[in-house]
Amino acid sequence: MILSVSNQVKLFFLMVLSGLLIGFLYDLLRLGRKIIKHKDFFVQVEDFLFWIIISGGIFLLILRKNFGQIRFFCIGGIFFGLFFYWVVFSAFVLKMLFCISDFFIRIFFTMIKIFFFPVRMLLNIFKPFFFIIRKFFFGWYMFIKKYFYARNKRSKLKLKRLIDSLKIMFKKI
Repeated sequence: MILSVSNQVKLFFLMVLSGLLIGFLYDLLRLGRKIIKHKDFFVQVEDFLFWIIISGGIFLLILRKNFGQIRFFCIGGIFFGLFFYWVVFSAFVLKMLFCISDFFIRIFFTMIKIFFFPVRMLLNIFKPFFFIIRKFFFGWYMFIKKYFYARNKRSKLKLKRLIDSLKIMFKKI
């Protein structure tokens, strides 16, 4: 179906806006990479999936608005929107996104500190008791070690397993 010139201009501006939106979404992806460090392989996988999803979205947009006719001004509008976003808005938006994410991350960690403050206080109060209990069990540990040391290899294996389990248990305390 042939679109009128006014509808083609509207479609061009819609494609420019979609290019701007794609640039913003890619900046969000870049923000996520800065917050959570990725290896190069996963960055490439993310980029691949991002562009596959964006391509599908653009295809559906062209299918819906232009009846599936891919025209030069549609593709040009997307690239113009992306270029305009990268040149004019990207640096500012990325700085603002970093500031906003940093603010929310600080709030999150402050809330965690507030939440775990009573737990830390209880651990500090009961720390001497944990030391006494640890000392008591260390005496038993030495007794068991000496007892099993004189046994055969099978007992030594059992001793090793027992010692490992005791070490794991007391590291948690």
